[in-house]
Amino acid sequence: MTFAGNELQENWSALEIMIQLFCKFSKKIALHLNYNYPEKLAQDISNYFITIRNNSSPKSEDKL
Repeated sequence: MTFAGNELQENWSALEIMIQLFCKFSKKIALHLNYNYPEKLAQDISNYFITIRNNSSPKSEDKL
């Protein structure tokens, strides 16, 4: 299960864990298949995720 619950923070945390697992296993698979793992691309995607996460946090005045 990827999404954890009703709270936005729980879902962001679950997505972050999913991304970490994907990267971990992607590196192992690439090594096993003798492929070069695209480290820069993976880092760029992680940075993009962080940017989106930081820019989507609800502001206190947005809460009901």
